[in-house]
Amino acid sequence: MWPALWSDWRKWQNSCLQTAREDGNSTMLHGWIVILVATAYILLLFAIGLELSFNRLWQLRKLVFGLGSLELLIIGSSTAAFLHFSNGMDQTGALALGFALAFSSTAIVLPISGTKSPVGRAALSMLLFEDIMIVPIIFILGALAPNAQGDGMSGLMTTLWQGGLVVALLLVLGRVTGLALGVFLITVGMSIDLRTIWSMLGELTVAVLGVLVFKAIITGLLLRFMGARRSTAAETGVLMASPSETTLIVLAAATSALVVDQQTAQFWQIVTAIGLTVTPLLALLGRVIARRVEPTPEMPDDDEDADEARAIIIGGGRVGLLIADMMAKHQQPYVILDSNPDTVSAANRAGYRALFGDAARGDALSRLGVAQAPAVVFTKDEPVLAQRLVSKLRAAYPELLIVVRARDTDHAAALYRAGASHAVPENLESSLQLSEAVLVDIGVPMGPVIVSIHEKRDEYRERLETEGGLSKKPKLTTSKV
Repeated sequence: MWPALWSDWRKWQNSCLQTAREDGNSTMLHGWIVILVATAYILLLFAIGLELSFNRLWQLRKLVFGLGSLELLIIGSSTAAFLHFSNGMDQTGALALGFALAFSSTAIVLPISGTKSPVGRAALSMLLFEDIMIVPIIFILGALAPNAQGDGMSGLMTTLWQGGLVVALLLVLGRVTGLALGVFLITVGMSIDLRTIWSMLGELTVAVLGVLVFKAIITGLLLRFMGARRSTAAETGVLMASPSETTLIVLAAATSALVVDQQTAQFWQIVTAIGLTVTPLLALLGRVIARRVEPTPEMPDDDEDADEARAIIIGGGRVGLLIADMMAKHQQPYVILDSNPDTVSAANRAGYRALFGDAARGDALSRLGVAQAPAVVFTKDEPVLAQRLVSKLRAAYPELLIVVRARDTDHAAALYRAGASHAVPENLESSLQLSEAVLVDIGVPMGPVIVSIHEKRDEYRERLETEGGLSKKPKLTTSKV
């Protein structure tokens, strides 16, 4: 089956290329690829926007508008100056290419780094500012075009209305992050011509290495200037070093505006495609460098309490610390496990028993004595990690009590299917308590209110029983005295 599909794909590709040559339009296929890349990129931005609240953006304002602006301005202007003075490019073309290469990949970096860790927050901040600036940069390219009132502006406006059409489609399609990422990766692969790469292997190698090293150094230094740890600065710098899917869009706009010639744009599009391809390797390299420049605290091999039957609390945030407080109040032994060294240090300073380690990797839980632990409590707001870890623990320890924090009832149902003993939706009980408070305070008798609260809770219990594949209704409320 696959050989036949591959053969058909090659025939289609060769047919398209032959048609483009016969039509005298060597950029026809590339134009469609750029449109697909732009579509996938906007889909990704739309999905990210659905997850981002204004409050969180305000909390990150120093990093977004401070670090993000410095990173884009310094890397873009420095690269433009180098291209202008070393290669003799005109100023407008050098600026377009310099700022295009300054962008980093939202599509690949965020799924790797997440948004909760120090590296993830730093990456998210810079990527947000870059995504905000893409439209102003494209308009500036149009204004700087050699014939901005003629063909250049016309081509640029065509690119922009196509983008507007895509945005309209987004309102219908909704949340399609996985589809967008898949389309993006496929279209990037379609833009790579192996024969061209082989013919310019030396020049491409120098260009890729130059871009990666320069961006990694500048980004790392800026993060240190903003107060980041050495390990965070090193890992984020290397992770953000590759060019971006945005680079392809800016290059397409610059070509349409007649600012960059087609041959130059094709060379740097290949550099961008190679950089995007090696981004996962850069993530691994960044972690290795981070551990070398600032070794993270390791979980002690001789943990004196490892043989004690104690609850393992995964996550040292506010929820994890509250659970630890309650465990201590009732003289129940516990240990907190967290993969953020700053969180571990802060918890230990506050008097908690906390250790550094990643529950999803290696034998961290085994070394903590999970085999004899009375319970494992997952408190992090990381749905994918929670589901994966629950499945892993249930397969290894069928009788283990696994209590998990869930975002909502849908997530709770998925956790029950994965093997959780209890999945507690964080928004359910708070919503019911708020409802009870407001109804009582506006004069509704207490009795009917309590009855309606119990009825609503039972509705959710029935829903979880059905969707989670349970043999009985889960317990969603505390015991009454």
